[in-house]
Amino acid sequence: MTRGSDLCTQCGLCCSGALHEYVALDDSERGDEALVLGLVPGGRTGFTLPCPMLAGCTCSIYQNRPQACRRYKCQQLLELEAGNTTLGVAADRVREAKRLNEEVARHLPAGQALPEARNRLLFGKGEGQSSALKLALAALCLYLDKYFKHGGEAKFLSLESTRRPGKSVEMQ
Repeated sequence: MTRGSDLCTQCGLCCSGALHEYVALDDSERGDEALVLGLVPGGRTGFTLPCPMLAGCTCSIYQNRPQACRRYKCQQLLELEAGNTTLGVAADRVREAKRLNEEVARHLPAGQALPEARNRLLFGKGEGQSSALKLALAALCLYLDKYFKHGGEAKFLSLESTRRPGKSVEMQ
């Protein structure tokens, strides 16, 4: 097992809905019945996150996972593979991100997923959200922007972000 695998099996943030809203499938994967499919923004076939195949922090269809999932690497994984961080430091960052994610989960209204709550906050539709939820979401987004979103991805809270309602960063 590689250090990257060690990190990913402790994490699962890319599959949980913390980093992304959906996974768009490649055209060649459209008929794959192993996945729960639907239309995602842009009219592409895919599935919303959290991934229905996520079991704890691991993929229950790892050998048959979509190409977008195979290609995606968060900033922590890229830094680990490049030798710019250690597994211990990256694992500490994963633990902190998961702690912040759990704080958000404690404040989410019943039936509301993290991506929906985050979009309500980011796109000015946060009425009805508690102050505690807004603060927890902001802390999580800032942390994910700093340590998990890489240069090719739009940041959640960056002023330079080009995100718009209904558009998500695709896992690449």
